[in-house]
Parts: sequence; structure tokens; C-alpha cells
Amino acid sequence: MSAAVLSACAPDLEASGPRGPIPNTWDRAAREVAIPGVDFALDKRVILIDAHHAWAYVDACPETYPLKESCRSALGVTADGGKTWERVTMPGRTSEMEYNTGLDDSPRWLPLNATTVSLVTRDEIHLTRDQGDTWSRYPLSEPPLETQLAANLGDNFGTRLGDHAYACPDTGMLERPDENCEFTLIRLGTGPVSPRPPFPGRPAIVQQGGDGRIWLTRTTGENEMRTSVSADGGKSWKDLPPTTIGSLQLSPDGSRAIISHHITQWRLDGERWVKFPGMYGHRQMGSAVVRDDGQIAGVLEQKAVYLSADNRITEIAGMPAVDIVTQLADGAVVFHTWVDSDIQYVGTGQGWYTLIA
Repeated sequence: MSAAVLSACAPDLEASGPRGPIPNTWDRAAREVAIPGVDFALDKRVILIDAHHAWAYVDACPETYPLKESCRSALGVTADGGKTWERVTMPGRTSEMEYNTGLDDSPRWLPLNATTVSLVTRDEIHLTRDQGDTWSRYPLSEPPLETQLAANLGDNFGTRLGDHAYACPDTGMLERPDENCEFTLIRLGTGPVSPRPPFPGRPAIVQQGGDGRIWLTRTTGENEMRTSVSADGGKSWKDLPPTTIGSLQLSPDGSRAIISHHITQWRLDGERWVKFPGMYGHRQMGSAVVRDDGQIAGVLEQKAVYLSADNRITEIAGMPAVDIVTQLADGAVVFHTWVDSDIQYVGTGQGWYTLIA
């Protein structure tokens, strides 16, 4: 695809969706989190599910460090990219939650998708599959599959984490593993994968593309990383050539793969890695993503850029200074900064919009 096509104004969302050309137009009206009836927000956190859906967790605690006492919290959800927000009913049919806890025992919100979110406390798990219309309660020792999947995802909505993980089979995804536990590849809700993958040590991460293939990365030497791929649920593996240590990124459909490093980037071509022009962020991670059509978006010296088919780097017009780029499951590209992670710049088929927590 030529640079001219890439820089053209994007068509309507209905025509192209977030997987269309990287947009070059802007909705200049910033969208802020405003949950109806919530006026106590001291801390807000937004987790994007896709270009349109997001959860917002609002928390307010007095200055009682290291304890959290007389805290209040509320949950909101949006289906239009943050233009409007709805307040979610909490467990117990209340509009907000009050709690006292130690800093390390604070409630954890674990969104899975646009309708399903788990609330994990130090005593139990609350799960809704319908945006708070109903809640189910579970003991910590028996987490439902949705909670395990969300815990595996964690804060990595820009990473393709599926129902496989490298973990301690005795503790799962919510409990701290025993230091002597032997990690292995598990399928959440099922257990260890058999036969056991023939890889020593602890792989850095396990990812799963939209095509079902499992990708496993591990360190094999000083500044060297090896990537292995399984197309049969972990029964057999194909080793790819080694690269420098970096962050493996998959396209949403799983057909494309790159490795992003602060100095060197690699793009998978068949069964070999090919270098492409460097993009690097504020840290040694989050500096590039690859889309289903092979387009690469990234960060170069705090500039949001994309790589054209002829390997030319072009800056995305109008984008403020950024440090990190991620990609959501629907193909939407998201930029934000380390300094102010409460501001996210989201790309859709209609252009970019700014979401402020």
C-alpha cells in the first residue's frame, strides 16, 4: 500500500472499521470520563476493550497510607468511545462500593470484554456477564473461567493473550505461586498441556493469535530470544530463528508478527525474521504494533508514526508526543504516554479521538 493511500482521510467507520487505513483525521473534542452521579473521583482508571467499549473504575480514598480506609468506588461503562457513560450497578445492587483495606489488598477490577468484568477482593470474587444487571459470587479458590482469562489479560489489552498461559498449575492466575513451583504451559479452565513443552526455564510470555496459534517466547542467551509457534494447541512446536530480546507483537487475526526492540525491530517473513527501520519508545517496550494487513504503527522519538510498504516512516499528523502504542482486538491503534497515561489517543475508521480519564 502506498504512502499516499495511507495518509488519505479515512472512510466512515461502517465502511472500514478500525482495521482500515491508519487515520489522519481528528475528532478535536476530547472525551472525558463522566459517570452519572459520581462526584467523588480522586483516581480514575480506564480500560479500553475496543474502539467503542471501555470500562472506567473510579476510586476515592482519604490519605491514610499504607491503609485504605473509608474508600468509595464506582464503575462506569461506555459503548460509544467515551462520548457518554453509564453507571454500573455494583454487587449487592448498590450504586457504589465502600471498603477498608490495606494497600496490597485493594479490590481488583478485571474486565474481560464489553459485558463481563470481575471484582476480586481479598475474600471472594464477584462476576457480572451483563454489565452489572446480575452478579455471581465465587470463593477465591474457585475462580470462574472468565476471571482467569481476565487475570491472564491483566493490563495487556494490546497484547494477544488467549486461554493459554505459562503458570504454576497449582495456583492458577490469581494467587502468588510457590517459589519452588515448576511452571508449565496450561490451558485455563482445563489444566497443563500434554505433552509438556520441551522448553526449560520460564518463557517471557505466551500469546495466542486470532487464528488459534500459540506463540511462546523465551530467553536463550545474552540479549537473545527464541520464538516458538504451535498450530495444534501446544502438542508440537516450530522454532523460529533467534532474534535480539524484544516484545513480540501479533496482529489481531494472528497472521502477522513483529518483535519490537529499542534498537532493532524484526518482521516475520515466512519462517525468517527480517529487520525493518527502527521505532523506539520511552522504554524498551510498546514501541510498535502490526496490523492485519501488515501495516506497522509505532513510536519514534516520541512521535507517532507508521511504516509504509516501501519502508518509509511517516509521522501521524496532529498527534501529541507519545511513548507507547498498543492495538486492541478490533484493530484500533492506541497511543499514550508514560508521564500521563490517563490520556489515550484512539484510532478508528473515522479518525483519532482523545479519551481522558
